[in-house]
Amino acid sequence: MKEFFDVAYDIKALVSLFFTGGSFIYFIISLITGNKYMPISFLWQMLILSLLLTLMQHLIYHDRLLPKLSVKIKVLFHYILILITLISFIYFFNWFNIKDFRNFIIFYFIYTIYFIAACTYFSIYYRTTGEMFNKMLNKYKTSNK
Repeated sequence: MKEFFDVAYDIKALVSLFFTGGSFIYFIISLITGNKYMPISFLWQMLILSLLLTLMQHLIYHDRLLPKLSVKIKVLFHYILILITLISFIYFFNWFNIKDFRNFIIFYFIYTIYFIAACTYFSIYYRTTGEMFNKMLNKYKTSNK
């Protein structure tokens, strides 16, 4: 039961992050394009997208589902799945004309840069916190000898 609540908490936190991030991106694009309104339907679309992205991330990086895949393969798989999901949402909800090659290239470039930045941030974060915990563990081991 504890594992269920831990997973539910993680999912809730990730949905919130994805929803906030998506809303922030919409806000920035609206400033650039001069759009002054956010339709209510877009909020529902963002919520559904956030849920899907969270479930994908949880399933891809969960230790039990794909335990033998390397992290690099999981990241590549995640990159492709998110790309397909975003293109589907853009197309079906008509966020912009994705069929226009120029629009697609701009979207793809922004998405790729954002994904690389996010991966770099998480890599630095996990490396830093891992080193911090290793130092604390070593300090604990030496003080208890």
